[in-house]
Amino acid sequence: MSRELVIERSPFGLRTGLLEDGRLVEVDVLDEAIEDPRGDIVLGRVRAVDPDLGAAFVDCGLAADAYLGARDARFVAGAGREEPIERMLRAGQGVLVQVRQGPVVGKAPRVTGDIALVGVYLVFRPRRRTVSLSARLERTPETAEQRARAVALFPDTGLTLRHAAPMASDAELVAELARLRDRWAQIEAAAKAATPPARIHAVGDPLQRVLLEQIAPDLERIVVGDQASLVRARTWLAEWQPALAERLVSVVDPFEATDAAEQLEEALQPGVPLPGGGSLIIQPTAAFTAIDVNGAGRRALEANLAATGEIARQLRL
Repeated sequence: MSRELVIERSPFGLRTGLLEDGRLVEVDVLDEAIEDPRGDIVLGRVRAVDPDLGAAFVDCGLAADAYLGARDARFVAGAGREEPIERMLRAGQGVLVQVRQGPVVGKAPRVTGDIALVGVYLVFRPRRRTVSLSARLERTPETAEQRARAVALFPDTGLTLRHAAPMASDAELVAELARLRDRWAQIEAAAKAATPPARIHAVGDPLQRVLLEQIAPDLERIVVGDQASLVRARTWLAEWQPALAERLVSVVDPFEATDAAEQLEEALQPGVPLPGGGSLIIQPTAAFTAIDVNGAGRRALEANLAATGEIARQLRL
């Protein structure tokens, strides 16, 4: 299967599309005008500890104090699962945490002590000591093999193997973990020198978020639509995936050039044609979205089998 990542700036933000064998399967739009603190690592100061809620409220320099639950606080304190919050934290204490959810209307931001540093193949969790697999990797036939591989390579190390990990050699995985460990050491050093509240490490701009989410060695092309994105993507790839830098190309109106724009427009229509005849009728309602298979004279089983792949694609889109 050939895979292609398309990135362009639109009036609504940074628009990205993923094509598999020329068919659009994923689309995302990130608003570059809105600062997204998710994933940022901050040195916060505990304002209050509430034993009844089992939580602490932490000044992280955001629009409101952040909620830190007991389960997430135990990673800060190195405590057991059942330790009460008032034994782990105290008012005025500085805590190094990661933003899980930014402030939204009616809800406080949420932070965690379970810090995660994301790479292309791995997610390094310096405050854990166990290996896990991403949800996508858990659903593949390689689950047991990859878990055994990770445990053998990284005993007593907190990390999660991402979906692209099976495409990497052992040497590439070891090298990426070394880079992530170096980054953690830099974060810890910066936190020791800072006064809370302070942002210690930012995940980066929307382009970097897209690359971290979508980059994998099997991408055949990465198409961008402007020179600034080309330069920034090339700089990022030079550090994390040098082999992919040569697959980076700049094209005017990449969504139009790759047919992604037309496919997206078709996907937004209520009627979606099926290969071999017939169509899907997709109708959103207040409670659910109904998908009806119109066989157009085909046998029911034949029409339903033809519909399954397109339904999966539509759900991804």
